[in-house]
Order: sequence, then C-alpha cells, then structure tokens
Amino acid sequence: MLNSFPDTTAYQTGIPAGTPDAHTRRGPSLFVLCALMVLALFILLLGIREALASETLQANDRSIGTPARGEAAMDMHALQEIAEVMLKTEAASLGEPKVTVHAPDHRPDLPWCAQPEAFLPPGAKAQGRTTVGVRCAAPTRWTVYLQAQVQILGNYLVAARPLAPGQELKAADLVLKTGDLAELQQGALTDPGSLIGRQLLTAVNAGQPVRGDLLKPLPVVLLGQIVHLRVLGRGFEVTGEGTAVTTGTAGQSVQVRTARGNLVSGIARTGGVVELRI
Repeated sequence: MLNSFPDTTAYQTGIPAGTPDAHTRRGPSLFVLCALMVLALFILLLGIREALASETLQANDRSIGTPARGEAAMDMHALQEIAEVMLKTEAASLGEPKVTVHAPDHRPDLPWCAQPEAFLPPGAKAQGRTTVGVRCAAPTRWTVYLQAQVQILGNYLVAARPLAPGQELKAADLVLKTGDLAELQQGALTDPGSLIGRQLLTAVNAGQPVRGDLLKPLPVVLLGQIVHLRVLGRGFEVTGEGTAVTTGTAGQSVQVRTARGNLVSGIARTGGVVELRI
C-alpha cells in the first residue's frame, strides 16, 4: 500500500516538501543582481558624460575670454597693464616714458569685464606721481583707481654758466642736459630756439634749468625809435616812417607818430617795423 509509506523525497534532497527546488529559488536573485549592475553602470556613464560636458564648457569659456568657473573675475595685473599702456601713450609726446603702476593695498573683487578702459581723472597728468583710473561699462559698471609713477626721459636746457638778470641769452649760454622731465619745475624748456634773444628776469646759476617764466622777450620797438610803417589794405600796401611813442615786443601793439604829426597804432614786428591794417 503506497499511501502508507512516508514521502522520502524531502529528506533525500534536504528541501522540505512543498518548497520550490534550488534552481527555481536562485533564479530571481541573479536577475536582481544583474539589474543592479546595469543601473550602476548607467549612473557611472552619466556622471562621466556630465564631467566631460562641464570641462568642454570651461574650455569654451576660456577660448572666448570669459573667466572659467571658480577663477577670479578680474586679474589686477591685467588692469595694471591696461593703465600702463594708456600712460605711455599719453606721455610719448614729451619724451621716452617709463611707467610703473602700483597694485592697490586692498585688492577689490571686481566682476569680469570684456573691455576695461583706462583714463586720467580730472586734474591728473601722465607725468610724475599720478593717479590713473580703470573702469568698466558692461556687464557690470565699476571703477578702480591705481597709483602710478611716470618718468619721462628727455633733454632740457640749463645754464652753461652763471647768468645775470637782464642778460640777453645767446646759444653759448645754454646747454642740453638729459634727465626726468617730469621731475622738473613746470616751464622747463627743451627748444634752444625759443630762448635765443630773450632776456632774463632773474639770475640763473650754472646747471640750473632755464624756465620760460624766468624770461621776457626783448623789445623790437623802442620809445623814440624811427620805425618803418607798413599800411596794409585790400590789394595795396603803403610804406612810410614815423617815431615810436611806446616800446613793445614782437606782436604787441605800439603807438607811432607819423611825419604829419598823426598818432597811429600798429603791431610791432622785428627789424623796427610797425604794421597797420585797414
């Protein structure tokens, strides 16, 4: 009688009766493991793609001149160079400029600017110790001021020997000296032709710069001098003589009494000429 014997299958396999066999139980676990591995690989590939995209974006930013993410917006050294170029351009007409632009003690965090512009504040000059500004108009408006030193190497005129007040300058009285024109007092002269024939108002020591405010032009017409009159009109010219009633330098207005006793005014010219225009 078969039904009277116990079921020995469970004891033989070690699996309780009525449970799935070993192959059926391990199947779902392997499938889940494979799915997790595929998901992890997908997440890893997605992270690599985003990292490459971010690096490409930063490279593109650098190629068009915008700051990369995480970098300083504006480099202070770049602003100093912009200011230096502007100062050299402004001072080039005076001589050979040597420019030093100092970084500020406190470095501000300035937003990035596409075209920073250097400028001289009102009253500032591109020589000696000066202040230069750098400003941005877009995308964010800002202005920063920097201290600078501008040296201008060139030639200027000094006295070749001690010169006395009232002395008329001659070429032998002057000599050229090379130095920093920015350090000289205002009015120092560099053209010998502008000094020849002028008269000193005060004494000048040997080696001292000869300034324009120390000179006065010599008169070309003297009181009581017989002068040549030139009367100029449209299409004609009349000449004559007269006696100067006042003294004047070239270009000044002087009065002259004509041979008939008339008093006229004209412009003093070199060579004892007085010019009248009608």
